[in-house]
Order: sequence, then C-alpha cells, then structure tokens
Amino acid sequence: MSNLIGVMMRIFILMIMFVSILSGCDADNLPPAANTASVTKPEIVSAPIQSSAQLTAAAPSQPSSQPSIRSTLDKFIARGYQVEEKHIFTRNFEGIGELTVTPVTQFGNLTEFPLSLILTGGNKEIVLTPIRADGHPMFSSFEAISFKDIDDGSPQGGYADITVIANFITGAGQDGAKPFSDIFIFKNDTKGGFVEETSLEDSITSSIQSRTYTMKTVFDLAKSLNNNSHTEDKQATHSQVISNLCDKATLTNADIDQVIQKYNDTYTKQGLDLSESGEDNMYLAMGSCFYEETLRLTATNKALIVQVQTIKTLLSEINNAIIRFNLHYNGGGTMYTHGGNRSEGANQFYIHQFVKMTLNGSKPDVDGYNKRLAEINQGLTKLKAFNKVAGTDDWESNRDKIDVAKRLSGMKSEVETMTSSIEKLTRSLQAQDAAAVYLLDRLVNKIQNILG
Repeated sequence: MSNLIGVMMRIFILMIMFVSILSGCDADNLPPAANTASVTKPEIVSAPIQSSAQLTAAAPSQPSSQPSIRSTLDKFIARGYQVEEKHIFTRNFEGIGELTVTPVTQFGNLTEFPLSLILTGGNKEIVLTPIRADGHPMFSSFEAISFKDIDDGSPQGGYADITVIANFITGAGQDGAKPFSDIFIFKNDTKGGFVEETSLEDSITSSIQSRTYTMKTVFDLAKSLNNNSHTEDKQATHSQVISNLCDKATLTNADIDQVIQKYNDTYTKQGLDLSESGEDNMYLAMGSCFYEETLRLTATNKALIVQVQTIKTLLSEINNAIIRFNLHYNGGGTMYTHGGNRSEGANQFYIHQFVKMTLNGSKPDVDGYNKRLAEINQGLTKLKAFNKVAGTDDWESNRDKIDVAKRLSGMKSEVETMTSSIEKLTRSLQAQDAAAVYLLDRLVNKIQNILG
C-alpha cells in the first residue's frame, strides 16, 4: 500500500513539472507577427544630403505615433507603394515638434501621384503629397531630402522646411527613358503644418537648364530668387514711403531744412538707403513731390506754366555749370556731383515756393531785386577773375602747366554759362517782386558757396 502511494506521488510531481515547463515558454523564440512586414520602424541612415538633414542620434524604437503610422503605411503599401528606407529621418521642426519623415514611392503609378511624405510624432500625423496635374510622368528614383530653411530672411525665416528632389521618366519619345528631376518644397507655415510652395518650385525649375540637379543647385537658386524678392519688397517699401512723405504737411512747409529733416528721419526709421547716392535719391524724390504739386497749381495758368518751365531749365543749367566749375577748380571729387544732385531736388522746392507766392499776389520789391542782382554780378566777376586752381599757390610753377591751363579754361567757360543762364533767368522774372527776390536769394547763396 505504501508503495502504491509513493508511485502516485511521483506521478503527481511529474505532472506539476510538465505544466510548469509549458507555462514558462520563452517568448523570444516565438515567430514575428504576420503583419510586421508592413510596419517600417524609422531608421537613421546616411543619405546624399546628410549634412543638411540634421539627424538625431537615434530614432525611438517605439514612436508614440506607431499605431497611426502602421495604419497609414499599410494603406500606401496596399496600393503598391514602397518605403524609401534610406531617406527616413527624425527632425525637430520649429513650432511643430519632433517628427519622423517617411517617404513612400511607387513605380509605374499613373492614377495618383507616386510620391508622398508621412510625418509622424507625438499626436501628429501629416501626409504631404505634391500638387501636380493629372498625366504626370512615372517615378524613377528618390534623389534627396533636406530640412533647411529655404527662404531665409522672409517672415518664415528660421523655420526648417522640407525640400525633396525626385527623378521621373516620361517613357515616351527619344528621351523617354532619360530621367529628369522635379523639386518639391513644403514650407513650414509656422502654425504647426506645411504648405507646398508651388510658385517657388516653378521658379527654380524654370531657371535650371540641366535635366537633373542637386540640392545645392536648388538652394543657390532659391537664395538668388529670395534676394530678388527682397529687392522688390524694398523697392515697394521705398515707393510707399515716398508717397506717404508727399503729404499736405510737407507741401505746406516753407522751411526746406524742416522738410529735409522729415525725409531723413523717415528714411532712417524705415531702414532705406541713406548712402551718398541714397541721399541724392532722397532729395530727388523730395523734388518730384514739389514739382508734381507745382504742375497741379499751374495747370490752368498757361503763362505761369511757361515761366515755371523756363525757370526750371535755367536753374538746372546754372546748377550743372556750378558742378563743372567746382570739378575743374578742385581737380575732381564726387562730393560736387552729389551736391549737384541734391540741388536739383532742392530747386523744385524753391520753384514751388515761387509759384505759391506768385499765385497769392506777390508784392513788388524792385529794390530787393536790384540788390540781389548786384550781389550776383559781383560774385560772377570774382569767379571770372580766378587765376589758380586748388592744390597750388602758384600755378605757373606747377609741373603740369598744360593740365592747369585746361582747368582754368574750363572754369572760365562755366562762369560764362552761369552768366548767360542768369541773364535769361532775370529776364523771365519780369515782375521784380518778392517771389523773384526769393529765387535770386538762392543764386546769391550758391555763388557765395563757390567763393567760399
């Protein structure tokens, strides 16, 4: 009996051990699930533009978006797409967060576009498919992907965009088997998404002569186009500033120094060009403002229109003669050309004041007129008497006597031009009133500035 009990106990122990072995089976030895082939885990691999992709050290083995990307990839793969394994990257996009970018492509797809990007990360899933018309060519190869800012300096500057180059073939004609590149640019919209920039794509592709191209070519062209766009934007801003400056407050201001200061302050505030040539243009813009208003004020007064045009022409002749005189005397110098440009702008202000005074009934001032005219003639006489040029006290002892003689001859010729133009101007100022005195005052100042 005891032997029978011992046998039964041994059988019971063996059964317990057998159950324990079955329940402790090693899960690592089980075969993978049947559908794991359709799930592509993000990998970090080298690519043609690795330096611009800004790769992370490693992709997470189980991204938080795994269920979503499995579903999305399954749908693409079911339609015949394949994953571009070598071009999967994880990138932290400003304003969006960390996303894994998975490109999928398909050969011979003629019913839908054969390239898409699946972006997943956190609670986001974004599918980017290029906007192309029906009848697109066949996909050939995925060339490169980049995550650089393609429009640095714009309002979106500093945000990483997605740029893709892929090659296609038409399959028809003599070059049907030769691949050609197409570019796809998805700009970070700074609001948590991406927008395809088709206009920039078209501008880049129309500027490239070769069938295939590199990412460097694309970014070089984008930079050039962006610079041109910035130039156009600056020109538009410049035009708007000029338009805004020519307002009632400017046109009713009789103090040219205050007007110039207003223009200068506004140009500085708006960041417009105030180099030497930029300041020249500022004066000319100011002059255009006053000239347009002068034309408006004289539109119904034919006699005054003719007088204004005569004065404008003669003041320009005098101004140019003064520039050339200074250049002869000093042997050159861009400062005199810049001064002349600014005088052209200022002259339009003076003519505008003359017109307003005339239309408001300028009072006669013969004594003032004759006094200014005498001062002008005295100044011209002194200019005619100049017998030396800048840089030497005794021009006869200068080694280059021929050059000095030419400069002196040029100076005398310009004084003659000034004299002739001033005589014509005084004949046009028949009223000899306060308005005429106002213009002659300007000439007195110009001649005194030459003398010194």
